[in-house]
Amino acid sequence: MRSTMQSLPTRHQIITFFAALVTSVGCIESAEALTLPNLIQAASEQHPTIQAARQSVNAANKDIDAARRQYWPTPSAVLESGASNTLQTSTQLLRVEQTVWDFGFTKANVNISERGAGVATAALNAQIQTICLQVIEAWGTLLSNHGRIQVAEATLKRLQLHESMMLRRVSGELSTQIDLELVRSRILQSQVELTQAKTGVSVSLTRLQNLVGMADLEARLTSPPPMPSRAHLDQQFEKLGQTDWEQAATHQPSVLRAEEELRQGRERINAKTAQTRPQIYARLDQSVNGRRDSAIYLGLRYSPGAGFATFAEESALAARALALEQSVNAAKIEARQLLDLDRDSVRDAMLRARSLDSALQGAQRVFESYERQFPAGRKTWIDLLNAVREVAQNAYSLADANASQATALYRLQLRVDPASVGTAPDDTGTAFSSNAAEVDNRIRMEASAGHGALPVLVQSAQSPIPDENPSR
Repeated sequence: MRSTMQSLPTRHQIITFFAALVTSVGCIESAEALTLPNLIQAASEQHPTIQAARQSVNAANKDIDAARRQYWPTPSAVLESGASNTLQTSTQLLRVEQTVWDFGFTKANVNISERGAGVATAALNAQIQTICLQVIEAWGTLLSNHGRIQVAEATLKRLQLHESMMLRRVSGELSTQIDLELVRSRILQSQVELTQAKTGVSVSLTRLQNLVGMADLEARLTSPPPMPSRAHLDQQFEKLGQTDWEQAATHQPSVLRAEEELRQGRERINAKTAQTRPQIYARLDQSVNGRRDSAIYLGLRYSPGAGFATFAEESALAARALALEQSVNAAKIEARQLLDLDRDSVRDAMLRARSLDSALQGAQRVFESYERQFPAGRKTWIDLLNAVREVAQNAYSLADANASQATALYRLQLRVDPASVGTAPDDTGTAFSSNAAEVDNRIRMEASAGHGALPVLVQSAQSPIPDENPSR
């Protein structure tokens, strides 16, 4: 028995075990990779404006319950005191009044509340879409700046190799000191580009933190987010080519909100029309003083307002309904324009990426040719450095084009099929090399082989651009 008791864990050991378990779980959560769907989900749940919109939906649902209670009888307590020349009276009674027929006035008010809940829901969806679009823009900026960081780091490594080579040439009196100053000035320029890109990453992370409500994004982003391969982006865009764009435009939150506002406006007309007609009611009065008599009444109430203002208000509501109809048409046009703009942006970015990819490969070949000709004296030192800069500029532009394509595609997916935003590709390829060690090894191998070429950081585009209308 004593050996059994000694083998049991102590209280301190149990507490230590659970503390280690909690710590390990926290480490797993903190090490979880950040993805665009995760950020969109967090923003849609935690952003204050979305929370406020959700509270508005809750309030609108409570308005529906309040409007439906108008079907119930109305209890009241009456205490009246009056006097005439010969008599002084006092009335104390309990009263219950029930509307028998109001020509649809109560029903119209219930419909107004229900349409108000529809407006609040559409406004919530519109707010969610707005915040998610801001998350996508910040994510696209993050991708672009990470791509520019990789280009700047690779360019710096290449220029530093050239600086080492020029130091040897200056020591051997094969080149002048000004050539060394020139390559060092180019290194400073690349360092400026690297600093600007890192600042852009920091700004993007700060913006994402404000949108999603997370304060540790920079700590959780231990590695740059992977850029989707161009083949995957082309595949996703080709799937969207089968979309019915007119129907997609009518399902946008802004259009749905305008339609709900139009329905609400029409219900207001129905309520005002019913208000221009009399109401039939039944009333029970129970006296609570004296003999406690009871009385039942069946009455007709008609109140068209001062100067028959109810009829004028009905006409004004009808005019507002016509304006709301035009607002629906305007919302549909604007939604279709946004869809067309995002679709054209994707196609434009695809075309630019393909052109820049070819330009980058051409600049790469020119640089390699200049590097071979420089030792023979057929190309000058500034020609060689200009070739390095040309490769870097094309790589910067290509990084921006790839990020623009991904951002525009994500915007389009959010408007058409929000569940498909940022989905992982079937084949995990990245448009940019995210492994810095691989880049360093490649540069060392090229340097040892006598090449000083900047590594091509962007994949070539092999897939064709999908047609806007595949049925043609």
